[in-house]
Amino acid sequence: MKGQLQAKAYRILFICIVVASMMSIVGCALEKCDTFCIPSVIVIDEQYEYSVESRYYSRPAVINQIKWFDALKATTEDGTFICLTQDTTQADKFINAQRTLLRFLKDCGMELRNLRYIVSDHADSFGYSSKDTAYIAFSSTKTYRQILATLHTLWGDYTDYGYVYAMANVIAEQLGWQTDSQIDVAPVVMKEFFSNNPKAIDLQYPCFSSDFASEETVNQCKALSIHLFDDIKWVTALEKPIDIQLDEYYELVEAYAGEIGISFARQTCGYAYRGEYSPLCINTTYAQLIVDRNYSDYSSVIYGDYFSDYESIYQTANIINNEITEAIELFGLEDKAGSISINWLSEESAKAQFGKSLVNHYEPSMKKVNVTMIQGYLHEYYHHIEHLINPNLGRCWQSQAFCEIGRSHSWHSLYSIETTMTQNEQWADLFYTFTGRSYQPGVDDYFEFYDILCYATNEYELDYYNGRNAINSFTHYLIELYGEDAISNLMLFPETVLEVTGKDWIDLEAEWKTHIKNKFKGVKIPEWISSQ
Repeated sequence: MKGQLQAKAYRILFICIVVASMMSIVGCALEKCDTFCIPSVIVIDEQYEYSVESRYYSRPAVINQIKWFDALKATTEDGTFICLTQDTTQADKFINAQRTLLRFLKDCGMELRNLRYIVSDHADSFGYSSKDTAYIAFSSTKTYRQILATLHTLWGDYTDYGYVYAMANVIAEQLGWQTDSQIDVAPVVMKEFFSNNPKAIDLQYPCFSSDFASEETVNQCKALSIHLFDDIKWVTALEKPIDIQLDEYYELVEAYAGEIGISFARQTCGYAYRGEYSPLCINTTYAQLIVDRNYSDYSSVIYGDYFSDYESIYQTANIINNEITEAIELFGLEDKAGSISINWLSEESAKAQFGKSLVNHYEPSMKKVNVTMIQGYLHEYYHHIEHLINPNLGRCWQSQAFCEIGRSHSWHSLYSIETTMTQNEQWADLFYTFTGRSYQPGVDDYFEFYDILCYATNEYELDYYNGRNAINSFTHYLIELYGEDAISNLMLFPETVLEVTGKDWIDLEAEWKTHIKNKFKGVKIPEWISSQ
């Protein structure tokens, strides 16, 4: 009996040893940590067969500057690699590093798709990363920046930057690659900063750029992003869709905001990381806003620079998103609107592209709006709405009138006139002289101002290109008689004028002129107004 027990004990011990050995074999590909397992890094070191891609180009972030290259191209099961170099050693180094990264992400359970990876000497090259192509600089090889550009391309241009930045750093640390240099920030200092700068806690890209934020803000946002990762099981997180990852991340952001006693509301717009020298790209519900790095509205001295820092960027983007969404919903175009590009051009960009410094116009074939003045963006966007409803309207003053109705609801247009009235005594006095009261912010006095200009400058010509004062004044007159909805539809379909008003355009125009002349009859027009 004793011998049987000993034999049974030996068998159990043997089984345990075998199981332990098998576990050690299975576990050799995993490095254990307290809460989860990190896949070990298997470094790829291979030589590749290259083809030569002639006349491949890279466009640095300098207008109209294009450089051509003979590029080395290699195709593997991990994607297509195009290296703008003739140095195969340099190309091998990058491809091996990129494949090591991709295998690591795959071992973490991340769902990958085949991309093109284009690598060049241009430090800002990854500013063009989008959809199925990642642009990475040779200088970023084996750094967090290589990971950051890859994750952004896999997850989407507008993935919240704070999360991708922190994830890129933690993966770089695991791979033994270069992480971003971090400045230690004491918790009490971090708490004080975000208590005083609550908008920065959203951790969107503009907070991380010294172009839009102070060095202190950049460091604080980086530190908080890294700090939040202390509570994230980032390896198991990679197995989940990015939307779920971000929801979990922002639960931590919201919890931290509550901990320090500030309110937190996640941004409704997305901010793309497009490299240090590329335009700022903002994704809204129905439009992609693209702002030149050196954009500055010529009237910014008076009205303010709406893209000067992260706070003004967030405010401006939210206003634009709300105004465009409201316009689309007003006309019931949610299913037809799609997404268009709205480009804020600097004076230099406008001259380079169009031969003149000031340009506001809509390109229907490209679904693109170009503007140099923020006050005019909604007018141009209404041309997009016009083309969705009646693409056959063509160039007529009614088209401009429809868009001016839209412009009258733009916060920036209303604010610009309000600022003019409060900061320019001459214009304020003019308004008071004609109305007997001070200017009141809003759509009513916005149009009232154009009634005054129309009368004071004797401008009654309804001209598509040069008749803005008259168009706005006439539109104001019709809106007061028939209502804004009816007149908006009438301007889109001017042939219905008799049906809507019971009169033709000639009679309406004559009545409007008489109305304006009688409205301000006897008011003395200042001499200076004739020069405006």
